[in-house]
Amino acid sequence: NGIGSSSKHITNGALGACRAFRMARGARGRAAAAAPPTLLNRFAALTLRDGDNDQDAAGSVGGENEDEETEEEPEDQEPPERTPPSRPTTKFDYFAVLDFECTCDRAGWPAHEIIEFPVVFVNASTLQVDFEFRHFVRPIERARLTAFCQQLTGIQQSAVDAALSLEAVLAELHTFLRTHRLVCRRADRSPEHRLFVLCTDGHWDILKFLRPECARKKILLEPYWQRWVDVRRAFVHEFRCSNCSIEDMLEKFGLDFEGRPHSGVDDARNIARILIHLFKRGCKLVPDT
Repeated sequence: NGIGSSSKHITNGALGACRAFRMARGARGRAAAAAPPTLLNRFAALTLRDGDNDQDAAGSVGGENEDEETEEEPEDQEPPERTPPSRPTTKFDYFAVLDFECTCDRAGWPAHEIIEFPVVFVNASTLQVDFEFRHFVRPIERARLTAFCQQLTGIQQSAVDAALSLEAVLAELHTFLRTHRLVCRRADRSPEHRLFVLCTDGHWDILKFLRPECARKKILLEPYWQRWVDVRRAFVHEFRCSNCSIEDMLEKFGLDFEGRPHSGVDDARNIARILIHLFKRGCKLVPDT
């Protein structure tokens, strides 16, 4: 009986402790429900820690707590800034920058003919000019240059009289491209054959000068004349500005025009300088035709 009485008192004491524990838990849950939202996480953490202590005090058998608390990251934390690449990338090996000079007069001209045909080749890896192509072109529809045209472009009548026709100069350019192993189709690109794309200052050179003249003279154009990078359009998009001249674009980069304005080869070289600075800024120079 003594043993039974003692066991009964121990059992009653244990049951009382359990009831007290459950009542405390219930009171704590009601307090958490009524607590402001900002205090809920703190209350839950306290409950978890107290529960663990109660469980240890009750002598429960088990391994280490598998659901260890982890520190929560702040929700409003901004993502780290990405470091820009050391050098922009492009899908072309060469940018072929061109700028034609054409027959003209102060009062206008019925049909322009190209009289200077320069192309400056910028290496997309080194951003250096590797080589240039330049030919004067002999006009045949109106063979005499006006005084205004000679003064504007610096091209003399004797230079165009001794020059090749447009069709012959286009053939010379094609030979030049093959000699330097430059290709216009991505499928033909290889370690030995570099991919190039034409680049212009606006759309005039190809859409207003080359194509109309070739149509009149029934000259077929190679596939690479079907697309080009408009450097001026890329500049305007990059700086959110209105249309501007070569001098305006150079000034934006702190540069001065080098050479003679309206000299085809000098214009092409300066457009190439603008292209290089746009490329360094990470501007995407892709054909938009």
